[in-house]
Amino acid sequence: MKLTCAGPVACNLMVGAEAPAQDVSFEGARNFAVAGYPTTLAVGDFNADGRPDLAAANWYDSDLSAE
Repeated sequence: MKLTCAGPVACNLMVGAEAPAQDVSFEGARNFAVAGYPTTLAVGDFNADGRPDLAAANWYDSDLSAE
């Protein structure tokens, strides 16, 4: 299982008490450039390449930053 979070996002994983223990590993932190005052973060496959993408809505610049 791989769980990746970035920026001011809280990631939660709920597992039932009867679930067996699992090996969990995390990738190293990665930094992404954003513009003025990012307020919202969205994750999705925006370019249809099969990998999750990040998009941040920037309040001051009224635009999006994407990675």
